[in-house]
Amino acid sequence: MSDSSISRRESSRKRKAAQCSLGSGVDKPIPAASAANKTMTAVFIERAGGPNALVPQEVACPEPKLNAYEVLIRVAYIGVNRLDLEQRLEGLKGTDGKRFCPGLECSGVIEAVGEKVRHKVGDSVCAFLDSGGYTEKIVLPSWRVLCTPPDMDLRNAACLPEAAYTGWSALSRANLGQGKTILMQIHESCGDVAVFAIQMAKYLRAKVFAAADSLKKQEFYKTLGADKCFNYRNADFVSLVQRQARETGGIDVVLDSWAINLRKNLKILCNGGLLLYVDVHGFSLEVLQIDSLMSKNANIQVLCRSDKSIDSIQELKASVWPAICAGHVKPFIYECYPLSQAAKAHKAMERKYFFQRMLSALGPWTSKLERHVYTGMVEKCVTGKILLRVDSIEEVKRHS
Repeated sequence: MSDSSISRRESSRKRKAAQCSLGSGVDKPIPAASAANKTMTAVFIERAGGPNALVPQEVACPEPKLNAYEVLIRVAYIGVNRLDLEQRLEGLKGTDGKRFCPGLECSGVIEAVGEKVRHKVGDSVCAFLDSGGYTEKIVLPSWRVLCTPPDMDLRNAACLPEAAYTGWSALSRANLGQGKTILMQIHESCGDVAVFAIQMAKYLRAKVFAAADSLKKQEFYKTLGADKCFNYRNADFVSLVQRQARETGGIDVVLDSWAINLRKNLKILCNGGLLLYVDVHGFSLEVLQIDSLMSKNANIQVLCRSDKSIDSIQELKASVWPAICAGHVKPFIYECYPLSQAAKAHKAMERKYFFQRMLSALGPWTSKLERHVYTGMVEKCVTGKILLRVDSIEEVKRHS
């Protein structure tokens, strides 16, 4: 797989996200606020740059004139994801060529439904979005909505869509079960997914090896069920994993997100194994000789996080929701911020270039410096989900 093919896939993914002004899968422009309209808060990317490029604005509430298969959700919580950081750094534009509202997942209460929708007004739900989640209300196709698991509040439910969808997309390809062993290379790019994937892999009775860059993270992943943990910065990392994996028959699956680890992962993988990439991050995808793959009879797949369909969401509901409802898979929340403080949430979540941290104070004042301060990557200390909560959360609770 070449760098150019990865670049084309990334560009396609970002164009797809930009097609929606507010609300996943709905090409409806956001009306400007006026005295005659009820208004709500939505957060937009005003320009390319650091967290202060996120600007809360008052816009008109979407009118409940839905087509037969749409729902209107009063949002309670929004999940913050790495793609949100990347879109902000690039200054992604909406269909109107100006503002773009990020947000790939949310939870809330259904406020209105189309005539052919099975969900009911008042249902507590979580939603799978392409964009538009940083808002108080959102209109979207009903197939992108699932009822929250029983006994799970809206705060925890907002953590599920992206991690569960991406994690299950990977694990379902891995054909995990008893006797299989998976190594999860947990970098910041897929740490969120790994929290889900470790628990789900254990539910499927697989052996789980986890690789992280600190003892604190290794201990955290052990609490999730990881059988063995390693520091991937250790010079003997490959041999340590291979030695521990002999007891289980080798590493059948490697889950990673960094292209630079490709050769190392192939050394770790057993014959006939599967290497799964959740997106591809890093400087470049290394060029491999075909015999490197043939010698292991290995299979490499790259998953695109934004490719969602009716069938895949229904499959996730059938395969994953029972594990969540039974308590085998649980979300973990790191921090929660008001929607109006989305910029503060991004600052807490995003890693800065170490040698340029001194410039972070200047970033808000000099937009040209921000690209040299912020990385679009998640801070290493973040071990759970960062959420935004709608400022009118008490009103949402009264409707639930």
